[in-house]
Amino acid sequence: MPQFLRSLPASCRRWVSRWLWLVVLGCFSFSLSITVSTTSLAKAHWPPSNLPPLVAQSQADVWTLVASARALYKEGNYRAALPLWQEAATIFAHQGDRLNQAMAWSNLSLTYQALGNWEGAATAVSNALAWLETPTASHPLEASRVLAQSLDVRGKLAFVRGQTEAALKDWQQSQQLYAQLGHDEGYVNSLLNQAQAYQVIGQYLQAEHTLAQVNTQIEQFGEISLKISAGRSLANVQRLLGELANAQETLFTLLKLPAIPDEDLATLYNDWGNLQAAIAQRAQELGKRNTKISTPAYEALSAYKQAIALTEQSTLTVLHLQAHINALNVLIRFQTELKETAPLEGFSALITTLDRLLASNSLPTNRDTVYGRINYAESLLQLAASLGENSQAFYHQAAELLGQAVWLAEEHLQDPRTLAYAKGRLGSLYLQTHQLNEARALIEQAILIAARVNAPDIGYRWQRQLGKLLEVQAKEAEKVEKFSEAEALREDAIVAYRAALDTLSTVRSDLLTVNSEVQFSFRDEVEPVYREFIELLLKTVDEHTDLGQTRLREALRSFDNLQLAEINNFLGCDSGQKIQLEQVNDPNAATIYAMILDESIAVILNLPSSNVLEPHIISRELSFPGSELTVDVMDAISDLRTHLEASSYTSTALIKAEGLYNSLIQPLENTLMGEESKQSHGLKEPENRQDSRLTLVFVLDGDLRNIPMAILNDSQEFLIDKYDIVLTPRIDLFEPQPLKTDLQLLLGGTSEQPAVTDLPNLGAIQFLESELFGIQEKYQNSEILLNESFTQQNIRQELDNGNFSAVHFKTHGEFSSDPEGTFILGYGERISGRDLGNLIQSGSIRDIKTIDLLALSACKSAQGDNRAVLGLTGIAVRAGARTVVSSLWTVKDSVNTQFMLHFYQELKQQGTTRAEAFRTAQLKLIETGAKPYEWAPFVLVGNWQ
Repeated sequence: MPQFLRSLPASCRRWVSRWLWLVVLGCFSFSLSITVSTTSLAKAHWPPSNLPPLVAQSQADVWTLVASARALYKEGNYRAALPLWQEAATIFAHQGDRLNQAMAWSNLSLTYQALGNWEGAATAVSNALAWLETPTASHPLEASRVLAQSLDVRGKLAFVRGQTEAALKDWQQSQQLYAQLGHDEGYVNSLLNQAQAYQVIGQYLQAEHTLAQVNTQIEQFGEISLKISAGRSLANVQRLLGELANAQETLFTLLKLPAIPDEDLATLYNDWGNLQAAIAQRAQELGKRNTKISTPAYEALSAYKQAIALTEQSTLTVLHLQAHINALNVLIRFQTELKETAPLEGFSALITTLDRLLASNSLPTNRDTVYGRINYAESLLQLAASLGENSQAFYHQAAELLGQAVWLAEEHLQDPRTLAYAKGRLGSLYLQTHQLNEARALIEQAILIAARVNAPDIGYRWQRQLGKLLEVQAKEAEKVEKFSEAEALREDAIVAYRAALDTLSTVRSDLLTVNSEVQFSFRDEVEPVYREFIELLLKTVDEHTDLGQTRLREALRSFDNLQLAEINNFLGCDSGQKIQLEQVNDPNAATIYAMILDESIAVILNLPSSNVLEPHIISRELSFPGSELTVDVMDAISDLRTHLEASSYTSTALIKAEGLYNSLIQPLENTLMGEESKQSHGLKEPENRQDSRLTLVFVLDGDLRNIPMAILNDSQEFLIDKYDIVLTPRIDLFEPQPLKTDLQLLLGGTSEQPAVTDLPNLGAIQFLESELFGIQEKYQNSEILLNESFTQQNIRQELDNGNFSAVHFKTHGEFSSDPEGTFILGYGERISGRDLGNLIQSGSIRDIKTIDLLALSACKSAQGDNRAVLGLTGIAVRAGARTVVSSLWTVKDSVNTQFMLHFYQELKQQGTTRAEAFRTAQLKLIETGAKPYEWAPFVLVGNWQ
């Protein structure tokens, strides 16, 4: 039995067994119960009479057979291509043609991979390489070409199975063979594959270097079709790595080429539309203003219209369909932002055209057209959700499309991977319409099929849906006072969610983003799995029992994994193994976890002297001193952040900060005071600690990360008056070590700013020299890069040649949850967060050491971005820095400099921790009369010791 199927509840496994025969024979045609007359799924026109034969017939001429197999594979009909490649391999073997037999085996492996049959794929490519890797005197050039292609195939198989280093080795070998053969396209594709592999294993500099090689190679191509093919591949890899601006530049360069054939031009316009839609979606998720969303969204619509016009009379029927579906998706997803430029009437015209296209005989039946139906259904369901009561017809139409997708995947394509996705999506629709029995049937079938073909990137989705369904059934049982049944169903829901998270942990972030067949968003598809599971666990917790404590710890592990997944999604790779907080031995550190859930706020306290976790489940509705009104926590946080940044709203900000204190901290105060009393009466103090004051280590969720915890107050004292305070995402910790007092710093910055094309003039930094030279006076074994010397090239040279333990840069900059929106300014150049991290990582790798401290002075978080601290964390993880110090918003430069000089002065004191030095520097600002909006924005992220 597959591993992630074993994780299902026992009752679910029994139920799945009863339905096993349905997986073989087909799915039920269920009716969709809404408040209108019943509609049967997929009965009117399915199956159509004009479908081609299920399996292509063998041909006497083996090369006709090979041509047919290639054509079927290209159009996505993998099941039909499979027996043709098998027969071709057999015929070549009978003819004694070992070289072409190896070619057939390699293509057979690719076909098995497309169908999710990893064992068959591995056997086929091993057969090919067993002969190709032995020396042969006949046809050496042809043998090298087939060997290179087979190595590409084996590399792809290793990559999707998580064996990245093995894949990289194969692709490097195939690159060398293609270079010897003068095979430009193969050479470029091998480099693109390597770039993705380097990114996954965290070798960012090598990934960037490899992409630069690709770009140079493409410019040298003379044949336009080869230039377009390679350029499109480069843009796709850049998009997957999160480099949307670079992908945009690549495609724009291709679109400017002269005399592009209409078919290639249509494909480029469709790619351009997809890229612009991705840019609009990123802007929407970051909460940017409407024009930042509507401009790329409208550009996407224009590109799709161009692609539609170019394919109107061509044979590119699948592309014609995809462009229509893509245009509809953009219209629906961004309808609020596009209301002035794309009126709602556009929906009906596109829907009418799509219905006509799908009913015609011109479309092939392959994986692309099946996923086209699924994506069309997804768009209709989004439209239905936005229309409310007038949406019933769209639900029925979506059900019809999903029914068609199920039938085609099962009966014609015999494609279990596509079938698993289609059945699960149809089951999710039935869950949405509260047809629970039908939903459960389809969802459990989808889980079983996904397990059978080892498709965890599909399976976790439906395991999550099964957990949601079981929780709905538990609530139904509670309504009729069947409490024992409800408890059992809820336990099964926990098991299903646990299975979903276990499955999700096996799927690398690159696989989640690479799956172009399925519309994917981290916030829509991954994050909710963690949040729903945590909320479900906390509903069942009695903290006074062993089971309750076990589940609290499981909830914290899931919260930790969510933040790990979030940073990996930001970086586009695995950030590596970091030590977890419970492994940090600091008897003075109390950890406070605050999670914003759908129905509540969960605050969990973990004390250094106790293994017992203390949970507090708080209403999302917050109240404030002097007001009887309550406000949702998200609105309260947004208001507080806005008022904190404005000097004229200090009193209002303090009242709102008091309200947040009353909800998050006040319930914990008695416990914290008791813990501090224990610390001061007999507990051994660590050697690097001056007193027994507690350090509050905050692990915060979402918007809370944009609020400096130091500002919270009980109307008498700020939190910073009583405790050292640090923010950590848990995963950002390298093995904690006390900070050495003899830091060797690389200092740098610029107050002179030649124009940077995409940024306004941010003005001079008045106290740049005072700050940098002031720090150098305290740490004389330091180097400074000032003004025109502060460039990427000079930073790289200093880091390569020096032996620095800390980096301090004072320059304008911004950090954001958008990787492309995180940057600092060098002299006349923008240094991205990615590049900055790479520069620092490069220097530390050469010295086999970690940067103890990274300080970014005069920087700020992106306005309106509720996850901006993620950008700061991303720089730290990429750079390998134990601790990062920066500010959440811009403060007066004189105050900024005072803070930094105080901070570094305190760090020189023997036994002073980073957190103590940070707190003392803030208190000194307060003593000199600094206002809350001046002293509060500074944050210390990461290791506090």
